[in-house]
Formats: sequence, C-alpha cells, structure tokens
Amino acid sequence: MRYVVETDKLRHNVAVLKKEMPDTTLLAVLKCNGYGLGLVETAKLLKAEGITDFAVLTFDEAAALRAVAPDDFIMMLTPAVTDDEAAQAVSQKLAACVDCAASAARLEQAAAAVDTVTPVQLALDAGFGRYGFVAGEEEVIAQTLAACPHLQVVGTYAHFHSSFGDGSSVKAQLAAFLTMTDKLTALGVNVGRRHIANSAAALRFADTRLDMVRIGSALCGRLSVSNRWGLQPVGFLEAPITAIKHLKKGANLGYGDMYHLKKDATIAVVPVGHDNGYGVTSTRDSFRLRDIARYMWNNVKDLWRDHRVFVTVNGKRAPLAAGRGLTNCFVDVTDIPCEVGDMVTFSVSSVGIPADVKREYR
Repeated sequence: MRYVVETDKLRHNVAVLKKEMPDTTLLAVLKCNGYGLGLVETAKLLKAEGITDFAVLTFDEAAALRAVAPDDFIMMLTPAVTDDEAAQAVSQKLAACVDCAASAARLEQAAAAVDTVTPVQLALDAGFGRYGFVAGEEEVIAQTLAACPHLQVVGTYAHFHSSFGDGSSVKAQLAAFLTMTDKLTALGVNVGRRHIANSAAALRFADTRLDMVRIGSALCGRLSVSNRWGLQPVGFLEAPITAIKHLKKGANLGYGDMYHLKKDATIAVVPVGHDNGYGVTSTRDSFRLRDIARYMWNNVKDLWRDHRVFVTVNGKRAPLAAGRGLTNCFVDVTDIPCEVGDMVTFSVSSVGIPADVKREYR
C-alpha cells in the first residue's frame, strides 16, 4: 500500500496560486505531515518551485523541516509551552509564536541565555478564540515586548473562523485584526509582515492577502469551497488485490450480516480500510438550531442519493460491494479482468492517511 503524490499536480497548484496572488508571499503550511503529502519531500518540491516560507504545528515537524531548509523562514503555529521548546525555537532560529506575556517571557529567557535575538510572530485573536492577544491588549503587548529585548517581531497574524462563508465574518475579523495592528504601530511596535488569510480566504477575498498568505489545502487542491481556480487534487491511495472470490447471490460480505449480494459476483478483497484513513468521516459537532435543521435536511436528501463508492481497477471504475472495515474493503470486479496483485486506486485526501503509509512521489 502507498499514497502516490502526483508532483506535477502539486507544481500546477503552486503555479495557479502564484498567478492568482503575484504580489503576496506564499507561506506554505506543512502541518500534519505536510497535509499528508509528506513533510520533508513536499518541502523540497516547494523549494524547487521558489517557495521558501513555511509554517508547522509541532517542534518535531520544525526539526525535520529545518534539516532540509537550513536557511528558510519557518514559523511555529503554536506557542512554546516548555523551556525545552523555547530553547529549540531559539537554537533553530524558528519564528516562534508569542500569544501571551508568559510565552514571550519564556522565549526571552531562552534567547538571553545564549545572548541572541530571536525572531517571533505575534498571535492576535481577531475572533477565532484559540491563540493570541485579544482586542484591548495592545498596550500589554507593547509593554511585554519592551521587557523582552532579545525578541524581534518579524510578523503578526490571526486566523479566520469562517473563510468558507458569505464573507461577512471575514470582513469583520479582518477589520478587527487591522485595528489591532494599527494600534500596535501607533504604540511603536514594528508588527512585521501581517497575515490572516488561509487558502479559502486568500483565494476568495483579495483584500485579506496583506503581506503574506498561509496556503495549505490549496496546495493539495482540496478546498472547503467550490474550486473555480483549476486547482487539482494531489495524490491517490493505491493498494493491491489480496484475494478474489466468486460468490453466489445472497452471500454475506463483512461484519454485521448487513451486505448481501443481489446476484452472483466476483469480489476483490483489498487491504484498505479505516485503519488507513479510508472512509473515516468527521463527527457532527455543531448543535445550533440551524445546524440541527441542516443535518435533518441532509438526512432526508440522503434517501435519494446514490451512495455507491467507486475505485479504479486496471483503468476501470468499480464499486465497493460493502461497507469499509478496519483493514479491508470489498470491490465488485465482476466485469473487470483482474488478478491477485493488481493495484486498486482510491481517490482520497492525503490529510487522513497515517504517516506510516508509504508515500511515493511520481
């Protein structure tokens, strides 16, 4: 089994983004193993396309990235919460996240210990509710930085909570962010490069691009909004057929005695399932009245939808013949010549594919 990363499609997406945003720096977000494409190899591919600004989520990711990008800009999306993490941020010259006075003090101590000035990014909370100083704390920020002579602000950022919506919340959050950065500037704080836009916002709302945009899902070609820019999904999962069964009408497939063949069929068994991230779905975790109503309406529409899932076997589409299990799935190959060992292709996002699944770059 392997996840095949189509490098030509990744390069295509980079070209689309550069054409769409020629005057803005692209910051490649490579969190979660490079959105599943593979952190190190994806970074190398992006560097070859001229991208030299990166962001990661964990300090382990930062260490792996720094090994192949020794001189490039690497931003931490999360603050250093231990002295060891602060020391690593300083030693590896990471643009560490300062989201409160405590994180600033921790980084100041680490930088002072080795008598160096370390780059940091100010995190502002413009409505997301996660990391960052909130509106009204501008003087606190200025005072905090004044007490930290070993910290140099190289950027200031926030994050949209609804860049896939109608734009009203984007407008409000952008205004809140710019108001905060203007106040900081008036207080004598050099805010560095300002950035708030993720992939969806950067593509949909040009005024959010500011000095830099954070691009992640757009690189993968899998957006949370309708794709009108020609971005291409990057990659597919590939696994071999491990068994072929010739079964009679009525035969059961899989757990629960739920799936029975409606006619004689040839079934291929493929070792791909939930354990490999295939078929894993997000839970419903919004319970406002309008969310519940939307769920109910979607349930009604499900009654008329075609729920068949297709894969590709020897160049031909083939439907799954039963639900996906933990480690296997069943494919109906009745009309497709194939044998054990032939590869089956699954169209699936790289994000949910575990890191221990081999990545192959073509």
